[in-house]
Formats: sequence, C-alpha cells, structure tokens
Amino acid sequence: MKRSANHQKVIAMNRDEVLKLLKSNIIFEAHEKIDDITDIVHLKKIMAGDVIFKKGEAGSFIVLVLTGTVGVYIEESNGSEVLLTTVEKNSFVGEMATIDDNMKRMATTKAETDTLIGVIYNNDFWNLFSNEPVCANNILKAINKRLRETDNTLILELRKKTETLEKFNRSLEKKVSEKIEELREKDMELLEMDRVAGIGTLASGIAHEINNPLGFLKSTVKSLVKDSVRILDSMNVIKNELNQETLSTEHTKYLHEMNLANLNAGIIKKGERIFRGIDRIESIIKSLRSFSRLDIESFGQLDINRSLDEAAELVNVPVDRKIQFIKNYADIPKIECASNAINQCLLHIINNAVDAIDDNGVIGLKTTCDKESGHIIIVINDNGKGMSEEIRKQVFNPFFTTKPVGSGTGMGLSITERIIKRHKGKIECISKEGEGTTFTVSLPAGGLEPCDTPNRNSANKGAKQ
Repeated sequence: MKRSANHQKVIAMNRDEVLKLLKSNIIFEAHEKIDDITDIVHLKKIMAGDVIFKKGEAGSFIVLVLTGTVGVYIEESNGSEVLLTTVEKNSFVGEMATIDDNMKRMATTKAETDTLIGVIYNNDFWNLFSNEPVCANNILKAINKRLRETDNTLILELRKKTETLEKFNRSLEKKVSEKIEELREKDMELLEMDRVAGIGTLASGIAHEINNPLGFLKSTVKSLVKDSVRILDSMNVIKNELNQETLSTEHTKYLHEMNLANLNAGIIKKGERIFRGIDRIESIIKSLRSFSRLDIESFGQLDINRSLDEAAELVNVPVDRKIQFIKNYADIPKIECASNAINQCLLHIINNAVDAIDDNGVIGLKTTCDKESGHIIIVINDNGKGMSEEIRKQVFNPFFTTKPVGSGTGMGLSITERIIKRHKGKIECISKEGEGTTFTVSLPAGGLEPCDTPNRNSANKGAKQ
C-alpha cells in the first residue's frame, strides 16, 4: 500500500479504542484473545475519493474497514470506472489477491467517505489465518457470503441490463418500423399519384375518342331508321292503292312474301336495340368523365352511391362470366374527399370481386350511415372463391398478388388502404376460402348535404355479363 503524507495518516489511538474497533470487525467476531493480535493491524485514515489500492497491483495486504465506506471499481473497455460494490464498516476487502500470490488486484478500491482502515500485511495475515481458527473461519464465511451477494448483485445487474437492452431494442425496432412505414407511405403516395393521374388521363382520352364517332353513329343510325320506316310506309301505300290487276303475278307474289308489316316491325326493333347499345356507350362515357373528374374539382363532396354505380359500369367483366350486382343503398350524406382517389378505391375493390368469380356470381354493393360515429359504411362483397387466412393477411401488402404474372401489379389494394387512411377512414377484409370475400370501408361524412341519389335497392338488378 502506497503511503502518502497528504492522504494517509497513521492514527494514534489508545489500546481500548483499537480493541473496540477490531472487535466490531467481522474477522475478529467471537475471538476471545484479541488482545494478543492487535499489533498486526496498522490503522490509517483515508480521505474521501483517495485510492487505497489500484487494479493490477500485487496483493501485499488486506484492508479492514473500521469506519466509513469503501468502493470497489472495475474498469470498462472505454477506460471509465464503474462502481461494482461497496464495503461498509466492520468488513474487509482485498483478500483474494492477498491469498493468491500470483493474482493481481482485479479492481481499484477507493474511499467513498473519510474512512478509517486497518491494514494487515501478508505475513501477518497468513499467521493469523493459520494460528487463529476463529479468525480463519470468520474470513472464509465472510468471503463466501460476499461471493453469494456479489453473484446475486451481478445477476440482478445483468437482468437489469438485459431488460434495458431489450427495451432499447424494442424502441429501436419501433423506430425502424415507423421509418419503414413512413418511407412506404411516401412511396405509396408517389405510386398513387402517378397511377391516379395516368388512369385519369387514360379515362379522359378514351371518353373523348369514343364520344366523337359515337355522335356521328347516333345521328346516322337515327336518320337511317327514319328513312327505312318512310320507305316501308311508302311501299305499304303503293301496295294498298295499286289495283291487283295492274300488278304482274310476280310482283304480287314478291310483295306478299316481303310481308312489309313484319319487316317494318323488325327494323324498328333492331333500331331500338342499336339505340340501347348507343345509350350504354354514352353511359360508359359519362362514367369515365365523372371518374376522371374532368368536370368537377378534385376535392369536394362526393355521392358514394353514384360512385358505386359508376364503378360498376366501368368494371371489366369477361364475356364468359355472368355477374349480377345487387345494390342496397341507404340515403347517406355526401362526403368531403378527394373524389378521384375514392373512386379509384371503389373500382379496385369491385375489380377484385369480379376477378374472384370464375363463372357466374353475385357482387353486393351496400351503403349505410353510422350516425353515432358519423361515418359512411360501404360494404362490397362477392360469393367468389375467397381467400385463405394466410393470403387475407397480405392483401394490403405492396406488390402482393395472387394473379398470374402480367395480370396484376399487387398495388391496387395497397393504394386503396393508403387512400382510405389518408381520409381518416378504415378498411377491413373478411374472407373464407370457397365462400367469398367482404370488404368494409368506413369514411367520415364531412358534409351535411343529403345525396341526390335516391335509395336504390335492388334484389335482381344490375346484372352484367
């Protein structure tokens, strides 16, 4: 032990005072002849913060802590010291390196407070240990107790560090997850904007391109039907006014076989069929224009019932399937939203419902208003093939698709979910393999104006093939 005049002082005490301090120390507990061994203990005063011995030094003495508190410090990899444990008065420290001559001090010991210590040097320690069984037993019991306490302390500290590390790990995972979600949302926004803009441009282009020849076709067919009817009417007049005697037999037979009445009815019927087709094309053009929002603002009030009708009109149903749309619309208020985006959502969901039906099937379109929450509820269900639970959990994941390569991007429902969330709404999917799928969308009703669309409930209407 290094001696320093500034920090370590030899204490002059009378014999009774020394005996009283030593008897209170665990080494001399229950020792009846302590008077004979007090000379081996060298009393020293250590000031708070001063080093008693350093890590790496040879163990040339053991330290009895008679008053105050001593701290045992270990060194971390970065060179900083960490308090491992404290040794209170009436105990001792530094015995391990003293017992094993080849062991260096494993830690640095400092005075935590102004401390009075007793130093027993090696030779005296071994004489005490060999010749005084009571002291030897006390030393071994104290070492064993300290090891147990140290083990428990280390275990508790390790558990605490582990909990802290796990907490930090959870926090880090949460931050990483939030950052990934933030980046994902930004990617979705970019993809959504690009996709919506592209579809809007495409829809408006298609509507424009179809509308011009459609107008020409409609006027031409209308004129053609009128002319045909006039020709047939004229032929009827000629037939009725001409004397049968003035007509040759061949002409009479020809007029009879022509059956002008039936021919007239057929032309009118075919004309009506052509006009129904033209009306259908006009309806599609109207839906495309409305869908691409060419004639209204991109953000404003939207009639969900009408949007569902338009989406059902636009959806592409393969010719080999017969799909019936059953509509059950409530009188719901219009909602404040990005109209183009919400229309995209409805079209995505209905398209998926059509794809889920292999042959003939039914798609239900239903709207209700939850007055308690102030939300519009949209339910779109089908009786198609449904999904397994494993697939259902992934339907909103970007780029996830069950369609063949080249048939789908896997972005439709992911974009849909993002749009719904951006409108402070919710979307849920319930599906069972072999029974069908139901998508439920909840959107806040931002406006109070009632829908212009009447309550249109149909049990057997809306069939599309």
